[in-house]
Amino acid sequence: MTESKPTNQLSSKNRHLASVLEVANALRADLGLDDVLDQVVKSVVSSLGFRVAIVSLVEEGPTPGLRPAAAAGIEHHTFRRLRQVTAPLDRFQALLEPRFQVGQAYFIPHTESRAYTELWGDAAPPFAATPPADEEPWHAGDVLLVPLTGRREQLIGILSVDAPVDGRVPSLETIEALTIFAHQACAAIETARLFSNVQQRVAELSI
Repeated sequence: MTESKPTNQLSSKNRHLASVLEVANALRADLGLDDVLDQVVKSVVSSLGFRVAIVSLVEEGPTPGLRPAAAAGIEHHTFRRLRQVTAPLDRFQALLEPRFQVGQAYFIPHTESRAYTELWGDAAPPFAATPPADEEPWHAGDVLLVPLTGRREQLIGILSVDAPVDGRVPSLETIEALTIFAHQACAAIETARLFSNVQQRVAELSI
């Protein structure tokens, strides 16, 4: 007996939620920021159905920017070059148009993603190849972005993913799971930063 469509959808959603819980549990409170970021991108690649994941963090200053901080699924030399680039935050935010919004994420099709690629200049990593799909295939150049929003609703970074394992444009269920995980990642990032600040303060007081 085959499962009905609603049952299939429920099973798929349950699998996605189970993956989110699994990877979120790996984001322990005692991890440093670099370890948290590394765990985030590795978890997306190992459990959430993408071959490439990059986390970029907002850098404050006179001209706020977005700088890549961790990646999984791309060559080390490619990422070393990429993390030397700081994309202007205002130019990035201008790309997050309502017409691209899917839930709390943004899907920018390959036909309109040139402006995103240009943010990174010559350091932009090549788009990963994906297996062919019969329905709604993911194209090289498609971009899926999940804003990382802190407790005060401020943007602290962005999670970008590429090369879905099944070769398809991600379903709403997949995007929802990715978004839920992004919320957990935000909490872990902020906790790691707070812990680092406390450690630094303690060290200063002990001098």
